[in-house]
Amino acid sequence: MRSLFVLLFMLSFSVIGLSQSIVGTWYIDEAGWKLSFKSDGTYAVDLGVDGTIDITGKYTIDGQTLTIKDDAGCTAEGKYKFGLESGSMWVDPISDGCSERNPQQKVYFRKG
Repeated sequence: MRSLFVLLFMLSFSVIGLSQSIVGTWYIDEAGWKLSFKSDGTYAVDLGVDGTIDITGKYTIDGQTLTIKDDAGCTAEGKYKFGLESGSMWVDPISDGCSERNPQQKVYFRKG
């Protein structure tokens, strides 16, 4: 599912050390995806940026590893290495049991 793939990418906006945070809104403009991370450990994905939430789930951060798990659909955990750089975030898959969500390569997001 394309929405799961977007979600994993967006979840990459994580905390490095404790000085940077993924909390906020992130975009993949080319794909038309919007990912919002909340401080309570939840996320929401709007595919098509049409105002409709298509995917929700929970995330945790351990160092530079972001772990996500969708609330519905494929609920296998996905693990990604991530980093924050100058208003952008990248995520690089480590492992993900949801093939629809696993990008197979590093993905970049823009902070909204």
